[in-house]
Amino acid sequence: DKIGVTVNLNTVEQAAFDAMGRAVTYDDTIVGKFDIANPYFGLYKRARSRPLGIFNQADWSNERFDELMDVVAASTEPADQSVAYKEAAVILINEVPYIPLTLCPRRHYWWPWVKNYYGEWNVQDNPSPYPFAFAWIDQNLKEEMGY
Repeated sequence: DKIGVTVNLNTVEQAAFDAMGRAVTYDDTIVGKFDIANPYFGLYKRARSRPLGIFNQADWSNERFDELMDVVAASTEPADQSVAYKEAAVILINEVPYIPLTLCPRRHYWWPWVKNYYGEWNVQDNPSPYPFAFAWIDQNLKEEMGY
C-alpha cells in the first residue's frame, strides 16, 4: 500500500499447487527453485515444451530448444549432451521465460570427508538421492578431523 501496489495472495495446499502448475491455470507464478545441479532437470523438465517439460510452469516453447533437448535425451555421450546444453542455455537466457528470484544457493552443505559430492543438490528432507549414489565417505579423513 505504501508504494501503490496491492497484492492478493492465493495460498493453496501442495496437491492443488501441483495441479495448477501442470494445467497452467494462472497468469503469473513464482517458482521457488530452478535446479542447477543437473542440466537435465533444470533445462529439460523445466523449460522444454509440454508435455515432456512437465515442470515448464512458464508454458514457454521454443522449437530449437526442444530439438536440443531431444538430442540430450537420445544421446549417451556426455560431450554431445554438453554441446546441446550449452546452446540451449543461451536460448533460455536470451528469451527469459523465467525471472529467477532466488539468486543464491539455499541449504547446500559440504563435508571434506564426503568424496565425489560437491553440494550440488540440497541436503534436506526432500527426495533428492541422485548425487548420493556416487558419493563415498573417506572414513580415515573423517576420523582425522575428529568426527
